[in-house]
Amino acid sequence: MGLNETPSGERVHIGFFGRRNAGKSSLVNAVTGQELAVVSDTRGTTTDPVSKAMELLPIGPVVIIDTPGFDDEGALGELRIRKTRQILNKSDVAVLVADCTEGLKDCDRELIEIFRQKEIPWLLVWNKCDLKPEHPEAKENEIYVSATEKIEIEALKEKIAAIGKTEENKLMLVGDLMHPGDMAGLVFSIEQGLGQQGGTEGTSDPASAAGYQGYSGGGRRSGLC
Repeated sequence: MGLNETPSGERVHIGFFGRRNAGKSSLVNAVTGQELAVVSDTRGTTTDPVSKAMELLPIGPVVIIDTPGFDDEGALGELRIRKTRQILNKSDVAVLVADCTEGLKDCDRELIEIFRQKEIPWLLVWNKCDLKPEHPEAKENEIYVSATEKIEIEALKEKIAAIGKTEENKLMLVGDLMHPGDMAGLVFSIEQGLGQQGGTEGTSDPASAAGYQGYSGGGRRSGLC
């Protein structure tokens, strides 16, 4: 199977998150090299997640996902934020895009907490560095870029790839063990199960008495969401 034929479920999913007008869509376009997302000065231009399957070395096949602003407002805004949370559930790597001229806001900190709770590897990208040439030195999981001026875009792709490659290796430890249609069994002592579970003494099926459970594998990503 060629890289371009790799199913979406077998690709590392990289989500771009952040506030409205932080430059997420411009950055996604810069990283993918395509006009994937609509870009505008109007806050909240991205109303639905937009994804692009591509190759990102040294990872290989990935899916890049642009998401609506996490600080959206109103009834529609709540629906958009809900969609963003759904993308969080299937992201292998998270890229938090922040405006370096404004610093982190409450919603940015909320996203960071979600990344930590869900144990999603993440990178903080300070966008619009061309508007603030004098800035603090970037920490290990940070980088200063400019999507509009294409500053440090290649360095950003390398950082994302490094995180994604590590995550891909973790996924492969599980992915290579099971395939769609495979069966997994929970096995423990029948005698122990009979002794601890009430109401099983008359059960003729040892597997039922032991509390056997089967699982039909649905692909390596099914257990990650």
